[in-house]
Amino acid sequence: MVFSSFLAGLAGVMSVGNRADRLDEIGAEHAAVNTAALEVYRALAAADATSLNVMLVSGDEEPVQQQAFRDDIAAATAALEFATRTAPTGVTAQKLSELTDAIPVYVGQVEAGWVYAKQARPLGTSYLTEATAFVRGTMLTAATAVREAETKAITEAQDEVDDFPWAATFAGLLAVAVLVYCQRYVARRTRRRFNIGMVAATVLTVAAFGWLAVASTVAASRSADALDETRQLISPVADARARGRSADGDEARSLIFPQLGDHERLSKALDDIGELIRKAQDSPVGQGQSETLSSARRSLTGWRDAHTSFAGKDAVTYGEAAAAITKPAANEKQTFAASLDDALGKVAATATDDVRMSIKDSRSALAGVAGAIVVLMVLAAAATFAGLWPRISEYR
Repeated sequence: MVFSSFLAGLAGVMSVGNRADRLDEIGAEHAAVNTAALEVYRALAAADATSLNVMLVSGDEEPVQQQAFRDDIAAATAALEFATRTAPTGVTAQKLSELTDAIPVYVGQVEAGWVYAKQARPLGTSYLTEATAFVRGTMLTAATAVREAETKAITEAQDEVDDFPWAATFAGLLAVAVLVYCQRYVARRTRRRFNIGMVAATVLTVAAFGWLAVASTVAASRSADALDETRQLISPVADARARGRSADGDEARSLIFPQLGDHERLSKALDDIGELIRKAQDSPVGQGQSETLSSARRSLTGWRDAHTSFAGKDAVTYGEAAAAITKPAANEKQTFAASLDDALGKVAATATDDVRMSIKDSRSALAGVAGAIVVLMVLAAAATFAGLWPRISEYR
């Protein structure tokens, strides 16, 4: 009986420890790296757009755009440094290393492009074209790979948290079964219906594993809330934000070095962003941020209308086109692309805080459970011994 109590207690403590480890892994490692990867993607996409906008402005606006580019690179670098310190080995670490090595190369291409463009040399456009291809084809792809790897790791860890503690529950039921059997055996031998010590041990064992079951269920529920918010709100919003920055860059690139089908590609990109925002709005977790998401949709609608109206004009000067891309529309404080990015950024920041809180609540549900199981099972073993000791002493 004492051995069964020890075995049950050990199984309970291991179950709690494993769940707590998985939650720490989700919150302190995978979710943190996933958030950093989202920031890397956003900052690089924004840097790509800003590097091209520099070509469309002049005078005092040029250094402002250049500084914005450098700020985006600084943000991407800071997020990369954080993710590299936090990330484990594997695909994530490999891709983060590739991104860290690629940033100086990308910045060098952009800075060289600006210098040559300032000298009115065609080589400037070539450098910027190469930089855009590099950041989109290599760097943004690597950032996406990090997100996918960390999202998969979060899902796998969440599955472990969601699993009911069957092994520990079986060990607890086994301990209870042993106690009940022994009580019946003692009752037959001593003609006493109840043994107070063994009844107390049974109650303590049931309490210990009932607590474990409830705490595990609560922890799984709160952790599942975090995963749902990540999938249903943060992911589509982050994708919409990143695509918005890329579309902003496409708009500038179509003026600097136009390609066939630019208008159609940009229109499709804006439609895809709208679908992602709609997906976020329709999700249960998105209802609480409907006002901010509606603001993002209005900015997107304004952007799409402006693009459609501008593309339909027969004759447009380079200056008019550049101003339409880089300057706010009438009665607007920002460009539609910038206001869209701000709104989506607010949604992502609020949702990320909610996810952190859900994971913290999930971890809190398990706080003290392992210690309680140890205490209760020690008391159960002591109660068993106390209940049997009078019977044992009768045979001495």
